[in-house]
Amino acid sequence: MKRIVRGIFHRQSDGRVFAYSCIIHEGHGAFSAKIFDSRANLVGAPLKFLQICPITIDAQCKRWIEDYIDNELQEHIRLADEHQDQPNIRSNYPVNSKTNEKGDFPMKIAPLPPDEKDRLRALRELLLLDTEPEERFDRITRFAKDEFGVPIALVSLVDEERQWFKSNFGLSDPETHRDVAFCSHTILEPDHLVVDDTLLDKRFADNPLVTGKTGLRFYAGAPLRLPSGHSVGSLCILDTRPRMMDEIDLSILKSLRDLVVEELVRREAN
Repeated sequence: MKRIVRGIFHRQSDGRVFAYSCIIHEGHGAFSAKIFDSRANLVGAPLKFLQICPITIDAQCKRWIEDYIDNELQEHIRLADEHQDQPNIRSNYPVNSKTNEKGDFPMKIAPLPPDEKDRLRALRELLLLDTEPEERFDRITRFAKDEFGVPIALVSLVDEERQWFKSNFGLSDPETHRDVAFCSHTILEPDHLVVDDTLLDKRFADNPLVTGKTGLRFYAGAPLRLPSGHSVGSLCILDTRPRMMDEIDLSILKSLRDLVVEELVRREAN
């Protein structure tokens, strides 16, 4: 059995923020982990440990990783700082290091869906991850961008540790870490997710996509739910200023979402 533990750690010694994602292999105290620094860059190579300690609960894993970040990552971090253009960099979004009174990073990470294992299997069976852009998706995303007058429209697929954009109008990066993805929250919703002003929503106010150079202030997304019931991603629109969606807007967004799902199912059937 495997389970995933994710977290964000604010290191008091220098104010840097790290996100980590761990896979715990239950029964023999082994786990692997990826650690990202405050720009969402992978710090060093993924960590893989066997029989290092009896890690049986999530809290033990978090304590071990945070102690590792606190004490043993200095050289990896120095190299990451010196080589910011290395291929394993995922994005350049800075993370706001503001903390609450307890020193915790307040951004809310979306929980995993109850069907996560089957959801990931359904996503990968589509054979779309890391493929080239396709006009059948781009025409829908382009229409959404123009129809709503927003600078960003995406078809986002939520993978195990990232969200990857099958269609992307407005963002320079092809993917982001899953922990900062608005769409990680959308796939948990039955119908849609709308955030009129990200700075007024405690789930997203300190999200690096909000506080960083992208400066997102508005998000609206509809989950891409396959006939199997699994939500594999979302069609979403984003803006750098607050705005609102009325019932007609939501109806249009969800109709466009249905067109995306039709394309997904057509590929799945083939």
